[in-house]
Formats: sequence, structure tokens, C-alpha cells
Amino acid sequence: MIFRNPAEVNYRAIRDMGLAAWFGSSLMGLAGLVPASESQPDAATRHRVLDAGWKGSRGLVAGSVTAYLAGTGLVRFQGKAFTANGVPRWITEGVENKARTAVTVVALSAAITAKRLRAEGSKLHDQHSGEGVAMEQAEKLRKMAHTMHVIVPAATGYLLYSHLKQDMRRK
Repeated sequence: MIFRNPAEVNYRAIRDMGLAAWFGSSLMGLAGLVPASESQPDAATRHRVLDAGWKGSRGLVAGSVTAYLAGTGLVRFQGKAFTANGVPRWITEGVENKARTAVTVVALSAAITAKRLRAEGSKLHDQHSGEGVAMEQAEKLRKMAHTMHVIVPAATGYLLYSHLKQDMRRK
């Protein structure tokens, strides 16, 4: 048997499944949702399709990010993520891997930024119908959000690789 502690296997499964779901949902948005919205004839419809798709996957993304972060803490601290005083151990002991922490922050920041950019673009479309400076600004915001959507699967893909590489070294 590779792992002697069955709880460790469960904690790794929580972490890995959360990360895989986060990666998959971000890739689905980039490879499926964005092209589907771009096939729409006008900019307002593009924004509505994109916004509806991302709103539909919000629960999946939130759950997968939570599972990944909780699973990472459970793996690192063998299921004891808090001290006797109730303080999270990652606060008292610091981060395990600075590169992974930085990439996780980048992925979360990109996802949040993309959501805010999309919301601002949708607001511009709702307030100003037709053409003009507001529509150009909304289109610029959509392109910036698309760039953020490229960052999320790239960062989560790196995290998948990094955890896999670390797990293979432990075996």
C-alpha cells in the first residue's frame, strides 16, 4: 500500500477533486462559453450569454475552490487545521509552498477580476443601448475579462501539475 494513513488519502482526494473541478470549470468557460457568446450577432447578447453561463457555474466554482483550499489544509496538517485555541495553523506556521500560494492567489484574483469586469460591461450595456463610447468601453472590458479567464486555467493547471509532482516524489 502506497499510503499508510487512509485519512491522508481522503484529504488528498478532497484537494485533488476540488482543484480538478476548478480547472475543469474554468476551462469549460474558456473553451465553451466564450466561443458560444462570441457567436452571437450583437454585443449586448454576447454579454447576456456570457453572464448567464458564468452565473450558472458560480456554485460549482465556489464549491471547488473551497474543497481545494480545505483539502490542502487537511493534507498539510493531517486533518488538524486549527490549534487548541482555534487559530488556523496556516497562520501560526506559515505557508507550505510560496510558489503554490502565489499561483493560487493569482487564480483567485483573476477569477474575481473577470467577474467584476463582466459585471461592469453588462451594466454599461444595460444603461447605454446602441453604439458609442460606452459600447466601446464595454467591449474593452469584455476583452480584459477574457484575458483573466485565460489566466485561471493556466494557473490551476500549474497547481495540478505541482501537486501531482509532489505526490509522486512522496511515493
